[in-house]
Amino acid sequence: MKIASGTNLPKMGVKQVAMDDQALTAILANKVMGWKVTADRFIKPGRSWVPRWRFAPLQRLEDAFELLNRAKGDYKLMVIDGGTFTAEVRVDGRTGRAAGEPKARTITMALVQALGLERPMSDPVSIPSDGIGSRSWSKTDGI
Repeated sequence: MKIASGTNLPKMGVKQVAMDDQALTAILANKVMGWKVTADRFIKPGRSWVPRWRFAPLQRLEDAFELLNRAKGDYKLMVIDGGTFTAEVRVDGRTGRAAGEPKARTITMALVQALGLERPMSDPVSIPSDGIGSRSWSKTDGI
């Protein structure tokens, strides 16, 4: 997935650094949605825009699903282990998995892992390391 040109983005070099939710949202808006990032808004193709506070994939399910749909990957959403919400996402051969609440954050963090981005240091969502990359995948479009 190619990163669209934009400004005000944290630099993501070979050695990635932990970032806060706002920086992560800006990177996702740019990388996945293709939006240009400015100080107070995201500029969409065609010059329309959305205020930065309105696009919140870590808090809003509809924004998390918008990211999933734009990433064009495969995903599974399930409830396991007596009620733990789990999201598994695969994009361009990379797999991400996260479990916990809230659901929007869990979905977004699984996508972040699949994209190879660094998650915020204080993130409460767990990302298990259980050999998930070796599992077989089928396209799942929904819950």
